[in-house]
Amino acid sequence: MIVTTTYSIITLLLILISSCSPAIEVPADRTRNVIDSITLDSLYREYLVVNPASLYFESEFPSSEITTTVEFINTSDSLFIPINSVVLSNGAIGFKLMSDSISFILSPKGKVGSSRTISLTCKPTQEGIIQDTILINSWKNFFVPIRCNVLPGTRVWVEDLHFGDLIFGENRDTTIKVYNKGNRNVTVTGASFVSGEISQFQVLNNAIFPMVIYPGYYRSIPIRCISTLLGSSISADLHANISYSGQGRVKQIAKVNAEIHLIPNVYVTDIHVNYAFKSMVYMASCSIVNNTDSPCYVKEFVNFKDTDSLTIIISGKNQGYWLSPKTAMNYIVKITPKYSGPFSTSFEFPITNANNPKNYCKITGVTF
Repeated sequence: MIVTTTYSIITLLLILISSCSPAIEVPADRTRNVIDSITLDSLYREYLVVNPASLYFESEFPSSEITTTVEFINTSDSLFIPINSVVLSNGAIGFKLMSDSISFILSPKGKVGSSRTISLTCKPTQEGIIQDTILINSWKNFFVPIRCNVLPGTRVWVEDLHFGDLIFGENRDTTIKVYNKGNRNVTVTGASFVSGEISQFQVLNNAIFPMVIYPGYYRSIPIRCISTLLGSSISADLHANISYSGQGRVKQIAKVNAEIHLIPNVYVTDIHVNYAFKSMVYMASCSIVNNTDSPCYVKEFVNFKDTDSLTIIISGKNQGYWLSPKTAMNYIVKITPKYSGPFSTSFEFPITNANNPKNYCKITGVTF
């Protein structure tokens, strides 16, 4: 009886085993052991590397667009990883991917296409901290967090300025602007050149200090480049004394530069007036430059000229003289505008013993 019962149990077990379905194959990377609970998506995530794993920006408002890249890398030896979508969780707050629709397939490691780089830009639309997330294939717990700290921007600043190309000996005047984009008045109590070739630049005497700048406006400071130093480039830093108590940062130092060139001739430099006022004396200067190998002669001339729009007085040697090779003679020019508006005239220096010299100073400008 016991033998019969045991035989029945064994027979029943054999029937149950023979009736079981075969095990379902689990897709797996050949480089690892199969774990029964693994899924295809988890395999993709196992071998997908996103670099960097998070993104951080720091900028100020308003700022220019910042661009960075995110790299997707397949570290598997045999698995192809499809990336069906790369999107931003909230793309309307300052971040933007290179495309609204991104999809690609990463080849196995060591093959062409095993990595892919996409671009991300950040252009803040407001101050403060903005955050977003790069979502990949809508996978949970697999994403790239993005954070940008937008600092209060520069609201008050003195602009950088380039005088452009000047010929050696030329004095060029212009104005440099101080902007107020803040929410309080700005007071500028003075300005001076503090570093660099400071002997080549001047803040003009007719600069008006202190000057008050209301929000949304700018004021101008008249400056001059003297260009008596020969070089491919000269520069100096202008420091403006700015008082401001509102929101935002203040840029008080401007970079000012110019390119200086020699002309192989005898010439008189011109004057362009940018900041003159009616009935007020404007102090400028011009130079007679002999950049040849022979001396030239500057004949006696009248140092006073009166026109319908200007009175001009030139201070300097005018009794006639020889100007040696590779030297210059500088003159102070006092210009008094009679009317408001644009003006143009010239002042001749009679030069002999030179081959086709430029022997006049052209004076142009605008009177306020």
